[in-house]
Amino acid sequence: MTGAADTWSGSGLRLEELAPRALEERPGGPAEQWDDLAQRCGSPFLSTAWLLPWTIAYAGRKARWLVLRDGSGGVCGTGCFLRTAGGGYSAAANVETSHWDVAAADSATRDEMWTQVAARAGQRLQLTPLPNGASLESLRRVLPGAGFRVLERRDAANPRLELPATWNELLASVSHNLRSQYRRRRGALARMGMVRLRVTTGGPELERDLQAFLRLEASGWKGRLGTAVLMDPAGETLYRGFAERAAASGWLRLALLEVDGRLVAGDLGCTFAGGTFMLKTAYDERLADASPGLVLRGEALRAAIEDGSSFYDFTGSAEPYKLRWGGAVQPYVDIAAYRGVYAPLSLYHRDLRPILKAAHGQLAKLLTWR
Repeated sequence: MTGAADTWSGSGLRLEELAPRALEERPGGPAEQWDDLAQRCGSPFLSTAWLLPWTIAYAGRKARWLVLRDGSGGVCGTGCFLRTAGGGYSAAANVETSHWDVAAADSATRDEMWTQVAARAGQRLQLTPLPNGASLESLRRVLPGAGFRVLERRDAANPRLELPATWNELLASVSHNLRSQYRRRRGALARMGMVRLRVTTGGPELERDLQAFLRLEASGWKGRLGTAVLMDPAGETLYRGFAERAAASGWLRLALLEVDGRLVAGDLGCTFAGGTFMLKTAYDERLADASPGLVLRGEALRAAIEDGSSFYDFTGSAEPYKLRWGGAVQPYVDIAAYRGVYAPLSLYHRDLRPILKAAHGQLAKLLTWR
């Protein structure tokens, strides 16, 4: 899927669309270079380990794998997009994705990446969840010059905790109440049997341990609501595929809290770019009085520190159980950009839609009062 779709610029950089099979080639191929850039940009959600199973699960033929090559053919920029109606682009992301962006070697390359993406992006760009950082600044420079009207909506998510050098330092930094709760709950579990955190990184036990974790997740409230991974074929494709690929790359961290060998809580996560990321978590709700989820969080943070991680990314929304350990939410921005026949949509979303929303709210209040 290269050749006619290639776009050259005066900088000597070429934007090229890859077929997914090209990203299966290892080592030294486009996938390895793609993942090197994802590491530099600090997010496993930009890696092929995440994006390949995600596109299989949710995107199919709509996925567009774009790489920016330098004069020697090396990959210096990457981005996975979806083609939308009217030839537009949107981020290859959904509710499972905590972070989406392009990856680039430096700021000049990032500008060029966005310039060439904008040139082939039709009349609409929908980009979310985009971190409030280098790409946002680049888009603010590039998109107006390409004829786009740009709308931004700010958000915050993905609590991140900067980790100290030792577990004792972290425990000393949290509230007395949290320290006390953690120790009491761990003691309650210890009275039931030997408490152990076992971390699977791959190998022959991976399938067994992953299945045990997914069954645990489905046994609780997610199972009752039908949102557990095992109840969603697409979600199962994503997380099984990610676990296998992350294990092959040495990133996987499947943390299983056991009491006398019985699984009571677990995290599906990974180490990436110097930190640890928690993607999914579950606990045995029958043991809620002993708070195995709280004990798991402490043990997982301890393991991350011992693993050499400099930060712990909880991913997802800013729930209290994440923030109580000291995590700070990261700023994100949703970008919607329009040009050509779609340009009036920017006026609707910027000016008219807020008015209609406010009017709807007032009408609802009037009907309630009656």
